[in-house]
Amino acid sequence: MVRSQHSRAFYQTFQIPLEHFTGSLTPLLGKFDFDVVKFDDWCKTVGYVEDNKTSCADFVKAKWGKAAQNLILKIISGE
Repeated sequence: MVRSQHSRAFYQTFQIPLEHFTGSLTPLLGKFDFDVVKFDDWCKTVGYVEDNKTSCADFVKAKWGKAAQNLILKIISGE
């Protein structure tokens, strides 16, 4: 399951539990559902500004590095 695979790395990188971004369908479907909108909103609380120049992915890379960006992409893709 994605959650167990990436929970530790996510917390070490972002200092917030991955489960904070679990979608509401996870318990119902028994399948991990990463809430991208909630993650985007959280990024805004730590400095991300929607300015039509910088994507949230670029913000993650600039703030936490390429490994963090790759982690988010793996989570979203279900790897």
